[in-house]
Amino acid sequence: MDAVRLCCHDGVVLHKLFTVCVIDLTIETTGDLMMKNVILTTTCTLLAICFATSVTEARPKYMAAFKDAYPSVEGLDEAKCNICHEGSNKKDKNDYGKAYGMVLNAKNCKDDEVIKKALKDVEAKPSAVSGKSFGDLLKENKQPASK
Repeated sequence: MDAVRLCCHDGVVLHKLFTVCVIDLTIETTGDLMMKNVILTTTCTLLAICFATSVTEARPKYMAAFKDAYPSVEGLDEAKCNICHEGSNKKDKNDYGKAYGMVLNAKNCKDDEVIKKALKDVEAKPSAVSGKSFGDLLKENKQPASK
């Protein structure tokens, strides 16, 4: 800004300094614009990553049907995805999740009746607990993946 004021007050050097000032301001503005674009792009990318990795129910109909069928299961609200999954990678399924997936036999079923039927059918499958099926554990109000 001082250079611009100098340009405005010094008539002899006005043209040369004004040209230099305009070039400097243009470079600074272009640099600022590029920096703003970098910051904006980075921020948008980070927000997208945060939203993509937030905890969500990938199959909310499955969980809703499970809660309707077995409302008294211990720790149901805390378990959330771990009724069918284990670990931090949601592609890793526990024994119940694997059995349910085999019975359901659909990638992302949206039919409530098919989902409910699969829940009933998987009850007959053997659990990790010796001598007990998933249905036995659920009747005892235990999570089906309990060992």
